Amino acid sequence: MGSSDGKDGLLARIVEAKRLAVARRSKEVPAGALAEAAAGRRPLDLHAALAARPFAVIAETKMASPSAGVIRAVYDPAAIAAAYERAGAAAVSVLTEETRFMGSLGHLDLVKRTVSIPVLRKDFVVDAYQVYESAAAGADALLIIARLLPPRTVADLVELCYALGISPVVEIHGEGEVAAAVESGARIIGINNRDLETLAVEIGTTLALRPLIPADRIVVSESGIRTPGDLAILAAHGGRAALVGGRLLGERDRGQALAALTGGGKGPWSG
Repeated sequence: MGSSDGKDGLLARIVEAKRLAVARRSKEVPAGALAEAAAGRRPLDLHAALAARPFAVIAETKMASPSAGVIRAVYDPAAIAAAYERAGAAAVSVLTEETRFMGSLGHLDLVKRTVSIPVLRKDFVVDAYQVYESAAAGADALLIIARLLPPRTVADLVELCYALGISPVVEIHGEGEVAAAVESGARIIGINNRDLETLAVEIGTTLALRPLIPADRIVVSESGIRTPGDLAILAAHGGRAALVGGRLLGERDRGQALAALTGGGKGPWSG
């Protein structure tokens, strides 16, 4: 990135772009129309999918990221997601953010039509409109980043997710966000090992924050997970799941990369 697009303020720029995009989309398609489109859906239960395993992996598909740039110039999210499912992923995460990750809701739709495991929409949620949008687009779960919003708004979005039948995953990065995530009622809490401002990654973030979260919540460690040893460390410290993307997407065979990471479900952390 050049000096005019440095890391300082990156998150603020992404959020501002997202607010403008949501305002535009809400004029084109009102929330009421999205609610009607989502009516009658039976989303898959992400919590149940993760809880069914001693340790679960949510495998991520994305075309680009602020830290890595374009990851896959030729991008087929459906094929990637299918490979993940065959390799034993418990769920698939799909990046739908447009400006920095080159994602779209169309990618989520393609993945949802391809796999039979839960699909998590990963984006920068700033408005209730995006919850309706996610439900209408076929998402089974939605990421909500606590640092972007007041605690009351986080709780309101979690409540709306449950009302629409989709699983909220509230993401935190620092100790100051733990209370908002726990008190929101979310049953799944993600701990992002990446600082969204500096983009620095430290897996110790999960180890530091996990003891502050009630044992009845499923904790998903996100970012910086690259080896079976990382999974073993997370499991030993009370983690129940990991979200892995960059480690897999750079490989020619993403499914094989996932199987190697997890030991085909036979690693010491999986029992």
